[in-house]
Amino acid sequence: MNTLYGRSGIKYQLGNKIGAGGEGSVYLITSNSSKVAKVFHEGKCNPETMRRKIETMISMPIKSKIDGILRMAWPEDILLDGNTFVGYVMPYVTAPYEIFQVYRDDADRNRFLPDYTWKYSVQYAYNLSWIVWYMHLNGIVIGDMNMKNIHINEKGQVVLIDCDSFDITNPKTREHFPCTVGIPEMLAPELQSVRDLSKGKFSKESDDFSLAIHIFRLLMKNADPFGAKLISRRKSSRSSVNASDAIVNGECVYVRNISGKEAPDWVPPFEMLPEEVRDAFAKTFNYTALTALRNAKNRTTAEEWNRILLKYAKAEPNPYLKKCSNNPRHIYPIHNVSCPWCSTQNLIHDNGMAKTFRSFLGY
Repeated sequence: MNTLYGRSGIKYQLGNKIGAGGEGSVYLITSNSSKVAKVFHEGKCNPETMRRKIETMISMPIKSKIDGILRMAWPEDILLDGNTFVGYVMPYVTAPYEIFQVYRDDADRNRFLPDYTWKYSVQYAYNLSWIVWYMHLNGIVIGDMNMKNIHINEKGQVVLIDCDSFDITNPKTREHFPCTVGIPEMLAPELQSVRDLSKGKFSKESDDFSLAIHIFRLLMKNADPFGAKLISRRKSSRSSVNASDAIVNGECVYVRNISGKEAPDWVPPFEMLPEEVRDAFAKTFNYTALTALRNAKNRTTAEEWNRILLKYAKAEPNPYLKKCSNNPRHIYPIHNVSCPWCSTQNLIHDNGMAKTFRSFLGY
């Protein structure tokens, strides 16, 4: 199977395998270094159904590159072994990092973003919201907004991969090719109780929910909007359990009071975000188990996020951001009186000292 063929009899010579997942493997194409081939593992998909889905995607007015920048690994041709559909051709994605790698303040992020500031996170959030908006404008639901399916590079650019999992409807025949996968911590509340996601209903609104989680993690130092610490009477704490239940019940401590829970000490204050950003999160995350479905239509859309984030993502000098006088890598919204990053570090330090002191006293 070293040689496969496209729709017009185009010959594709496969080179080295550069990746593999549960559904298939990805190979270089020897005659075109900018393209790769995804070949499905035998038995991992219905070949005829997947062929119709990929051909539907190819027929849609989607561009992998926009303004000269690769935005998504969108299918460009089918691959046939004889008369059998086995995969498709797509752009070679060179963005080597996954979006969760920029969430975290650790050695990994410092390695590929040695000059990181909060402005980088804003730009990733802005670019991600733009791609989701672009998909929605073209009638496409992403569905599985898994952190591993969103790649980034050092320039703030974002690329979507695994596009064959998207929730697609053929605009002519109306055949629906559902998204069948997702991870619980990124799913909207209306999808949390669906055991078989192929029978669930992914929508633009469920995408908007997942998008808001990604943006929250980017802007809030990798904090999960539905993560919290549990408070005992003595103010000790332990990690909250079962993020899925918290999503179902709308237990976001940043937008409403949740009995017995509060934000972890290491998270920057929610008030450090501009009011319009906080309001956008509240539109999406302020609900209960009883109001979740009703609230879905009010979620902040990808377009709204893109318009909100634009002014904070613009190049320097940016009048909406300021730089800390003590640490030039601390960039934050201008409405803050003092540096929220320094304040958070000081709080963590003070709490650490307090815990050490209590341990020394034996309680």
